Amino acid sequence: MKEQIAAAIEAVREKKPLTHVITHQITANDTANAILALGARPIMAEHPAEIKEIVAAVSALGVSLGNINDSRLQAIRIAGETACGSHKPHIIDCVGTAVSRLRFDFAHDYISGCRPAVVKGNASELLALVGCSSHAVGVDAGEEDALYRRLSEGRNDSAELKALSDFSRQNKTVVVITGEQDIVIAEKNVALVSNGTPLLGRITGTGCMLTGIITAFLGAGAAPLTAALAGLTVLGAAGEKAAAQAGINHPGTFHSLLFDALAEISPANLEAKVKMI
Repeated sequence: MKEQIAAAIEAVREKKPLTHVITHQITANDTANAILALGARPIMAEHPAEIKEIVAAVSALGVSLGNINDSRLQAIRIAGETACGSHKPHIIDCVGTAVSRLRFDFAHDYISGCRPAVVKGNASELLALVGCSSHAVGVDAGEEDALYRRLSEGRNDSAELKALSDFSRQNKTVVVITGEQDIVIAEKNVALVSNGTPLLGRITGTGCMLTGIITAFLGAGAAPLTAALAGLTVLGAAGEKAAAQAGINHPGTFHSLLFDALAEISPANLEAKVKMI
């Protein structure tokens, strides 16, 4: 898998894919800068009247349900339908599906109708989405839902993990569960990714940055599983490097250094901490 991740990084730098991400005003600027730092090109359009034209012009699409409003929901639906109809890969970030019925219902309809290549969220959001008990704290995952601990201990046969695997298989999508350690599920394939730093959780927007980065890998031609693993390892490794320079109590400095670290990531200096289970 490390060879595929290395090839995906090189493909983004070579192809510079035009990447369309629909996210919200809190994170749009950082998401665009993360995509640029990686080597791709972002477009952040969200007006419903122009979405079909924009999706037609790009290589891949990423959408987020964070800080949602009526206009953006409309734009996301149009974008997803257009991407599906033109067979362009896309990812949905299911922000808030464990705490908002609006987002829960929309995510279900989007996934069944638009067939995204990747479905992303924290453990509480995705457990709620597949009908399991969840313990969200607002848009954050509840401590009780830390599925990575079970996998770290070799316990991969829980009802929750089976439900997520079934969801992946039924929807032909890769499931990305973010957390202290990240989980990627592609039908029967399960991976645990341990790249990262607590500082990624102390600044706003890293979840949307990850969505944008995975979108860039999809746009450069990576398979959905590879794109997911590449996105997680690249952002996590960049975070580790930025944290080592900034220090744990300097989130503002870390924020600036994170973009530098993303720009410096290469196959030669990337330690991808991926464990296939």
